[in-house]
Amino acid sequence: MVLIMSHTLTDAVHMCNWWLFRDYLSWLRETLEYVKDCGNANWIVKAHPHAEAYNCHQKDYDEIKRITHSLDNHNIRLLPADTNLKSLIGFADVILTVRGTVGLEFACFGIPCIVTAESAYSGFGFSLEPGTKGAYFQLLSKVSEIDKLNADQVRMAKVVAFIEFVLMGAETGFLSHKMPHIGNFDTNKLWWGELCRNIKSTTPMTDPFFDRLEKFLSADTEHLLKRNDLYEVKE
Repeated sequence: MVLIMSHTLTDAVHMCNWWLFRDYLSWLRETLEYVKDCGNANWIVKAHPHAEAYNCHQKDYDEIKRITHSLDNHNIRLLPADTNLKSLIGFADVILTVRGTVGLEFACFGIPCIVTAESAYSGFGFSLEPGTKGAYFQLLSKVSEIDKLNADQVRMAKVVAFIEFVLMGAETGFLSHKMPHIGNFDTNKLWWGELCRNIKSTTPMTDPFFDRLEKFLSADTEHLLKRNDLYEVKE
């Protein structure tokens, strides 16, 4: 079973150094167009959990219906929106994503991922990163032959995941933790109201983000970390 992990189609579409496709929607469409004739696997599409918040005109279901409507039989299906990804770990053989963190998450369980753009986990040896569209579709044509990750690859994926999800980033007092700030910015007046109040009541010098940023700049490192003492850790 191959999981096609869709994206919020308008979110940060052109932020990477390299993409094989024009955007997330082009990737989804061209991937579905190709695999509709591939009987070597069951192709299961999972919509992004925040897709509805972005209110995109294009929907995953509509794309599947448009591409497969003339086929008597096909192996493409859309998972229910409330499907828990944890339930798929024991069934998924390969993950397809442009650059989603799901590729890193499933790699920690030995499941290989094919990415088509630069990601936070690119270049660490556990993801498949074709250099051209042709190479990408070639991988799809032989997807049933892709092996599970070996022990060294899984170990590396876990190291990268720990750095990405646990060590990196910094809290800020400006952004509310109570209100969602993904999508619907124009209508989410409660979130914007709390943000304005936080800005008025907090100064940069006392915000924890300022302290972390100052340490990050003085340490001359590549990544912003959650705790200042982490900058002192040596190899």
